[in-house]
Amino acid sequence: MPTKLPSEELCVLNHIEQKTDVWRASMRHFKTKEALALLIATTFVASIATASQDVTEPVAVETTKVEAIESPTPLAPSNLLTDAAARDALISLHRPSAITTSHQSVVPPIVRVKLLRLRAIAFEAVGDYEAARANLEIGVGLGDETIDNWQRLGRARLRTGDFDGSRAALLAAFQLSLARDQSQTDERASILLELGELHILMGQDDEASRVLAAAHELAPSLARVNDLANRIERTAQGAPDSKKRVQMPFWPETPSQAVRARIEGWLESAHVALPAAMHPALERVGQFAVSPNGRDIGMSVIVGLAILIAAVRRLRGHGDLVIAIEYPLELRGSFTVRISEQPGQHKRAKSSEASSTVVREGFSKRTVHQNVGRETQFQGLIPKIYYVAVDGVLMDPDNGEVLLRPFDEHAVVVSNGKTVRLEFDMQPRECPVDVQVFWDKQPTEDAGVSARAIPNSLRYTRNGAARLRLCMGSHTIVVGSGDRVAEREIEVTSYSPTTVAIDLAGSEGVIFKGCPPAVKPYLHGDHNAAARALSRDGHTRIANTLLARLHCDLGQHDRAADHFKAAGQPLEAAELRARLHDYAGAALLFEEAGKTKRAAEMHREGGEWLKAGVAFESIDDFHTAADCYKRAEEVGRWLGALESNGDYFDAAAIALERSDRARAIRLLQLVPLDSPNYPDACELLADAFEHEGHADLAAQKIEQRIEAGAGTPDLLSRLGTLLETCGDTSRALEALESLRDDEPTYPNIASRIESLRKKITLQSLSQAPSAPSLPTAATPTAFLSEKRYEIVSELGRGGMGVVFKARDLRLNREVALKQLPENLRDHPKAIQLFLREAQACARLNHRNIVTIFDTDQDDVNFFITMELLHGYPLNVIRRKRGRIAVRDAARLGVQVSEGLHYAHKQGIVHRDIKTANLFFTTDKVVKIMDFGLAKMMEEVRRGTTVLGGTPYYMSPEQAQGGTVDQRADIYSFGVTLYELVTGGVPFSEGDVSYHHSHTPVTDPRERAPDISDDMAELILHMMEKNPNQRCSSAEEVRRRLQDIANPPG
Repeated sequence: MPTKLPSEELCVLNHIEQKTDVWRASMRHFKTKEALALLIATTFVASIATASQDVTEPVAVETTKVEAIESPTPLAPSNLLTDAAARDALISLHRPSAITTSHQSVVPPIVRVKLLRLRAIAFEAVGDYEAARANLEIGVGLGDETIDNWQRLGRARLRTGDFDGSRAALLAAFQLSLARDQSQTDERASILLELGELHILMGQDDEASRVLAAAHELAPSLARVNDLANRIERTAQGAPDSKKRVQMPFWPETPSQAVRARIEGWLESAHVALPAAMHPALERVGQFAVSPNGRDIGMSVIVGLAILIAAVRRLRGHGDLVIAIEYPLELRGSFTVRISEQPGQHKRAKSSEASSTVVREGFSKRTVHQNVGRETQFQGLIPKIYYVAVDGVLMDPDNGEVLLRPFDEHAVVVSNGKTVRLEFDMQPRECPVDVQVFWDKQPTEDAGVSARAIPNSLRYTRNGAARLRLCMGSHTIVVGSGDRVAEREIEVTSYSPTTVAIDLAGSEGVIFKGCPPAVKPYLHGDHNAAARALSRDGHTRIANTLLARLHCDLGQHDRAADHFKAAGQPLEAAELRARLHDYAGAALLFEEAGKTKRAAEMHREGGEWLKAGVAFESIDDFHTAADCYKRAEEVGRWLGALESNGDYFDAAAIALERSDRARAIRLLQLVPLDSPNYPDACELLADAFEHEGHADLAAQKIEQRIEAGAGTPDLLSRLGTLLETCGDTSRALEALESLRDDEPTYPNIASRIESLRKKITLQSLSQAPSAPSLPTAATPTAFLSEKRYEIVSELGRGGMGVVFKARDLRLNREVALKQLPENLRDHPKAIQLFLREAQACARLNHRNIVTIFDTDQDDVNFFITMELLHGYPLNVIRRKRGRIAVRDAARLGVQVSEGLHYAHKQGIVHRDIKTANLFFTTDKVVKIMDFGLAKMMEEVRRGTTVLGGTPYYMSPEQAQGGTVDQRADIYSFGVTLYELVTGGVPFSEGDVSYHHSHTPVTDPRERAPDISDDMAELILHMMEKNPNQRCSSAEEVRRRLQDIANPPG
């Protein structure tokens, strides 16, 4: 509605509006701020000065928006006022309160509103948006609330960075537009367009889209609306230009304007802080600072200061600082590195902000480097002490999950001209472990999860999972729910999350079940309370186990050992006893746990040498057993252990030291030909035989030593003496002549040779010629020209003859004398085989083969003398004990395999391996008997169509009368093992020979299910019908039996 104004006010208002046309037109021609501001000031001063003089009559004025009137005629520079009053008015324009103070008395209210609006427009034109905003806000406060004013105020606030204030002003303009004519859609669309641009600047793309959509509905033809909407859509889809900021028509103020606003802020603060007497001087300084000359001088001063600072820095020098961040290669890190001159300037980012403030993209500055991976460098630093703060996150590279937010700060000294390297250790101390708990493959809620022996580690599952943080290494995860607790041993080897799945419905790792009261205290690590609850419910063994663990954690190993023993865990108890140096108790517990070796070690640590030796001997560690027996001064056991270990020469030397010549002779005869001690053994045997008066045996051993390559002149001389002593002058002469050829200067060699030649001549002359005679069977041999063996008792009878216990009167030792069957004389070929095989077998020197001393015959029978054994054949042992345990059978089989392998290398096949021919001595040594006799008996039985060998153990090729080699012994050995572990031979009824050749062997596991797969498979392999499909050698059998006897672990 039009309003009647007083004539004085109307005159002023009309005059100002006329002047407005002039200065608006001049804005197109005056581009500099100074000229334009001077024009504005001149116009305002002229308006205020002449308003009351130009008014003649009242005019009706409508308080609506004043439209801009552009004059086509440019304003000449001559129209501008240049007096000092105009410039003073220009200074006053920069103070928003000027219109309400200095001119309040002369300017009416409606004129003040109009002047405020015009001043705002003028300040917008020169880019002083702070002043424009101040005038607009005063005008709105005085009631000038128009759509145009609100829009202008929104733009001014946006220019000054007040986004929220700008939004409020635009919303006020939109509300006023809604109250006006609804047909003004373009006006409302224009306001919404500015509001949408504001939301885009604020990063609120969703809100901007909503506002722009409303603007599009009001004015679909506005190209700016469509363009902004398309840009937002491309940003959401990640288009190539999505990172480019949308260019707004109103951007924040220019640097010069910001400087001017800052100067004015400083002046305002100084105006308040300084006393009133200094205000005039302050105003003059302010006027000079904002003037062109003042700005130029100020800029010159600033540039001069910058140059001065640069020169000072150059004189002081500079250095570089390299920051290295160490963290696991398997993780991804992003860090912010800040340097400052004071400690504690930078704090750790809050956990809720770390991932957003550190990881997001940002610009690096001189003292702040963003998005640092592992290393960054600060260059050109002034030499001094700096404080470096590193803040960031470590993430899982697969899914970007933040695993750790490390922060650290260190001081460092930067030196002139040097590069200093500062390292930050951001290695995580703990690793994430995700424990998934199931019950019958279904996730379990609220299950307790903890790490044993780590306080305060208890967590409860959510959605069936809980996360623990554990150090690298071995840990025990404890999971409890309902009535049970389970444990799982894990190895944490990665800084990335480790997943562990535990199903409580299964039996794996379950510590106890059926006792709900014990679950919670166990999860909390209160094993004492858990044990009491378990004891009340009858779980005594589990309770003792928990108490044992508790005492272990407390260092009370003695009580822990007792509880482990009560819990039926002797091995754990034994280890604790060993730690307490209770070796006797530990040994007993190890024996109870079946750990014989550890028991033997405990006896040895405790000085119980005899018990240690017995224990080591039981596990076939004869070398260590011999050392223990030596320390225990148990000579007999010491010699036995050395013999069992194959150290025959060392054992014989000890026996000789203790005047046990008989045992020494037996041991020396066991020294193998390939032993480095064989020559010395031969010489010691010669000494022993000579001492016993057996010059012929002594000469034989001297000859063997010489054949072994250890002949010396003294040995040849001694050989000649021994041969001469036993009446073999011819061979004695040969030995001495050989000595003379090698050593012509040997003492008395010539006279001794001459003496032997004369003795031979005399012997030939003393013998008168007589009729030739043939030897008869009744004539005793030279070996039996005198009685040598005295029968003591009969030991046994069998198909190979009768065995007697006899005494060798020459060597004063007990021997076994086997008398062969009487019908042997009826088979000359058998006799030849016997003599040849006996001679070959006499050369077999092995601890697992019975030693043959001699073979001979009397008036009626042939016989063999061999070492006398103490013990029982395996067939007798099996009948007494029944089935033999698999491991025991394997240990026996190892010794048999070693003996067979040795014989087979010498080209000798036994042909009759069976339990009756395997003798187990009291020294726990298996001896193979009757080598060479099977072939002889095969010839004896050939005339009666009876084949050699025992049918129950006979190989298929032997049963069919085919060619027999070492593989036949392997087959018979397989039958023997079959009998030991099952209690019977595979074929015992019907035509046994046919069965061996054609009937498949019953799997031994069908007769004895406890037989291990390895043993059963070995036996079946050894008993293949086709020799080519059997084990290739006894050595292969030995290796496989060794693995069965001593399984890994």
